[in-house]
Amino acid sequence: MSADIGNFLSILTAAIVYYLLGAFWYSPLLFGRAWMKLTGLSVEKISGERKVRRVYGGTLLLSFLMAFILSHFVELSKAYQFGSGALVGLWCWLGFFLALYTTLGLFQHSNWKLLAINSGYNLVGLLLAGGILGVWH
Repeated sequence: MSADIGNFLSILTAAIVYYLLGAFWYSPLLFGRAWMKLTGLSVEKISGERKVRRVYGGTLLLSFLMAFILSHFVELSKAYQFGSGALVGLWCWLGFFLALYTTLGLFQHSNWKLLAINSGYNLVGLLLAGGILGVWH
């Protein structure tokens, strides 16, 4: 991909969408309560200004890294439409996220509901990010 402003904006947009999806996905409106119960976390445990800034700042930075790498897969695949970009996201999810999360889950005897919540977020996020990157090319 060329290093122009449009490319940067597409990556930034995909990263922000991925990030905002996470905020909604893990909110009480969707899976936040179940996720906290399954992880043993509480609002008190994850709050605190310093922790919150580090977690949310790090998450945004990592969303940008993910979108940057995904943009290369989209470009290499010549996925220049929403559907084909989303398909690249699906393949990345299947080959990396689902495979890795499931392997960890098997070895750690994890709760399958937690696996579904976490991998579901990444599935939807990669579909959206891949689609955005494909359209924006």
